[in-house]
Amino acid sequence: MNWRPSSNVMTALLISVQLGGLGLAVVHPLAPYLLILGMLGIGFAIAYHHLIITLLGNLYVIKAVLISSVPGLAFIDPIIILAVLSYSYIIWTVGTERGRQAVNRHGHLLLAVVAWIGFVLMSTVYAPMLGEALVKAGRFAFIVPALFLGPLVLIQSSRDARLLLGLFIALGVISALLLYAKMWGIATGSAIEDPSLRLSILGTNPIATSRILVVSVAMIAAAIIGRTLSAIKWMPVIIFLLGAALLTGSRGPLLSLLLAGVVLGLLYAGRPRRILLGGILSVVILVAIFLVLAPEGMTGRYFALTQGELGVSKQGLRVFSTVVSRFRLWEIALESWTSSSFNLLFGTGVGGYAALITWRDYQYPHNLLLEVLVEFGLVGAAVFSWQIALVFRRLFSRSIQQISPEASMWLAAIFTFFISTMFSGDLNDNRLLWYFLAAYIATLSLKTGVTAQTAQTDRNY
Repeated sequence: MNWRPSSNVMTALLISVQLGGLGLAVVHPLAPYLLILGMLGIGFAIAYHHLIITLLGNLYVIKAVLISSVPGLAFIDPIIILAVLSYSYIIWTVGTERGRQAVNRHGHLLLAVVAWIGFVLMSTVYAPMLGEALVKAGRFAFIVPALFLGPLVLIQSSRDARLLLGLFIALGVISALLLYAKMWGIATGSAIEDPSLRLSILGTNPIATSRILVVSVAMIAAAIIGRTLSAIKWMPVIIFLLGAALLTGSRGPLLSLLLAGVVLGLLYAGRPRRILLGGILSVVILVAIFLVLAPEGMTGRYFALTQGELGVSKQGLRVFSTVVSRFRLWEIALESWTSSSFNLLFGTGVGGYAALITWRDYQYPHNLLLEVLVEFGLVGAAVFSWQIALVFRRLFSRSIQQISPEASMWLAAIFTFFISTMFSGDLNDNRLLWYFLAAYIATLSLKTGVTAQTAQTDRNY
């Protein structure tokens, strides 16, 4: 956005702030300072909107790091701050001609997303636990529009798309650095933690961290396939990120990366497909080396797929089998969904699955599609599928070789993240999906795609 306010506008704005501050001082002595902080926050959102929206997308890691660095933020959710700053930029941009055009260009998709958010909020009416339902639906309805509208109005050139992609990968690298630093502290004895525990960054969810790492790997791999990045130069970065993902002990994100590679391999042809197959083989070899050379305490979770692992429950220490428990959670979801005609059509309402099992990690079925069915029924699933179908219609409207390198990077992120939602996370854990969908559609709409002749050359390479 190249618009800059004139000196007269800035002067009028500063005078208004001063007059407002004087007036608010009568109400409360701290009011003028809060006004100044609010104006600075809006200015920061406008000046650094790419970073703000990227930080909002990396919800769990950023939140944990901010709270650990500034304990006072535990009383003011930093995600709310980031969302407010994002909305400030979105409102500012929609007020311009280019911003309105960006929204109008994707009116059908925006309507589908609004319909889905509305259905989530409506389902609180018949949810079994109204309080929990309002919290879950409220969090979703507050954050998702910012994550969706942000990239949609922000990406107005290929430079915007590259900047967002670069910032996301940079945050992935920072997350990996923090994990390695924690591992070094454990190894040297400066950090008090059992290395057999799952590593996390300052208390954040290890699965969420692993997702960011593997999505960053998928983005880099897509750029290498599109010849935007050099495979030789970026291979150490991929190994660095994958190594950190292995340290988290999270198996679902790694599996989603491999499956996403297979799906993309089926869509590509020629040289890109061969690169993808080679990449999948390289990941398998890296995981095998890790399992052979890493200490037993760090590899235990990878060998405990069926045998089980020790965990803490309300009944004390118990042995859990991840695979068996996942199947049981899915079975409970299907049983609840088909238990009555109302549930079959409209579901149990948002948060209804948590009423079945009240213990922590079992309050959702660890599968986004099953969660949609059990809590929103067939009608909700149809509304949910509407937005996904609009995106995939754009995907298959042309060959994947004909889209721009930036769009292919977002597409790799969508496949990797979406597949990971089949193994873990609830509706709010998976809000980043709407960020990737909007970024892909906005980038795809840019007139920067490769030509059909170039695509044919790549296929024949």
